[in-house]
Amino acid sequence: DLLSQVREIAGVPVLTYRQPGGNAKSLRELGDSLKTRLDDGIFALAAVEADKVSLLVGVTSGLTGRFHAGKLMGAIAPLVGGKGGGRPDMAQGGGTNPAGIDRAFDAIEAWLSNQ
Repeated sequence: DLLSQVREIAGVPVLTYRQPGGNAKSLRELGDSLKTRLDDGIFALAAVEADKVSLLVGVTSGLTGRFHAGKLMGAIAPLVGGKGGGRPDMAQGGGTNPAGIDRAFDAIEAWLSNQ
């Protein structure tokens, strides 16, 4: 179960997950599921299809007053060679550098520490 992979970063529950064989649509479906199952937290999902990276960031409703998914996406999407944005609770992005996914996930810790 994905929820067993949630870890605490800067006092915030965070889930990062690279979906094998996924795409933007499957990330949205997974994100919708996580929003109902994750009590409080932030999730960042990635998938690679034909060397194109899809990213999805979600912030649960209890944390949208402190964190904005679109701003977090704006901080991590350049690390996969792309861009993105969105609402306070959900943001999408992508890029062309699959090798940058781990760096993008690692950057979440620094971003949370600076909020």
